[in-house]
Amino acid sequence: MEIKERQSLIRTRVSTILQDSGLSQAAIADRMYIPANVICQYVHKQITPSPARIAEICETFKEDPRWVLGLTDERHKL
Repeated sequence: MEIKERQSLIRTRVSTILQDSGLSQAAIADRMYIPANVICQYVHKQITPSPARIAEICETFKEDPRWVLGLTDERHKL
């Protein structure tokens, strides 16, 4: 997988996680201590989260980081 393709996949999967959480962007921002404008950019797939943020998102929402990174197509909750 090309780098740009993987980044796009990561942005899409992070957006999916955040939207599927059922929480508002403000609630996610408060819960994760991330500025709301950054959460908005994640939801709208405008930026790719750093590896540390990906790990934090996976831990917070109990998602398999292998799925987020595109290493598997199967989404599993942890």
